[in-house]
Amino acid sequence: MKTLEKIVEAHRIQYSNTALALDAVRYSALRRIGPTKFKELHQRNLAGENFDTMVTQLAVDWANDKV
Repeated sequence: MKTLEKIVEAHRIQYSNTALALDAVRYSALRRIGPTKFKELHQRNLAGENFDTMVTQLAVDWANDKV
């Protein structure tokens, strides 16, 4: 079984710093929302909208004090 350290190291090797930073930004945005907002994103995703794009926009909106 892989340890968390081995998983992190594998990702560090496989992905660029920019890709990892983008993932961190998206994760931070998701951690800020509640279940109701997450449900909204999930429903939009099921309707065909790209989940990563929605979460990226959420992070941008937060950075610009729109949320």
